[in-house]
Amino acid sequence: DGAAAMSGDMNGVQRHIMNKCPSAVYVHCAAHSLNLCLTKAAEVPEIRAAVTLMHEIAIFFTDSNKRLLNLQNCIDNLCPESCRTRLKKHCATRWVEKQDAVLVFQELYPAILASLESLSSWSGESGNKAVIYTKSLDGAFLVALEILHSVLEVKIKIVCYINVYVFYFLTFRCCLLKCLPPFK
Repeated sequence: DGAAAMSGDMNGVQRHIMNKCPSAVYVHCAAHSLNLCLTKAAEVPEIRAAVTLMHEIAIFFTDSNKRLLNLQNCIDNLCPESCRTRLKKHCATRWVEKQDAVLVFQELYPAILASLESLSSWSGESGNKAVIYTKSLDGAFLVALEILHSVLEVKIKIVCYINVYVFYFLTFRCCLLKCLPPFK
């Protein structure tokens, strides 16, 4: 990450590593930079609303065994090919977990909608919340969900490329250091 504790050239971890190994190169983590970009992009109100709604719906189902069982029955009936049995909650800072939560939500969307419609007939707070959540899964939400899904699919590919590039770079650098005499 780019915090001074890591990147500081006077007393950061970078400096301590360079003191022990002068040929070391500090590189700001590209995956962390990408995570910061995604966090900034998520400040768009429609995207933020969709992420918040998915998180609230995940909590709604996981906080009650009866509601979760209702969702699981809908998953069995409407998404039989899915190996998922529950929604994932969103992590506020880690897009890797948020990405999984979005992908699971989209995969199980037909079952989620059916379960919420079924729960809407329940009396009390569960029924009331189910009605609100069902009404909130409107066109604007679906557009935001598709945008999130598309962006996160690209992110997966970018992170894979970054990891491969960094691996090859470090391997190549290591081979060079072994082959070349040290500079004085």
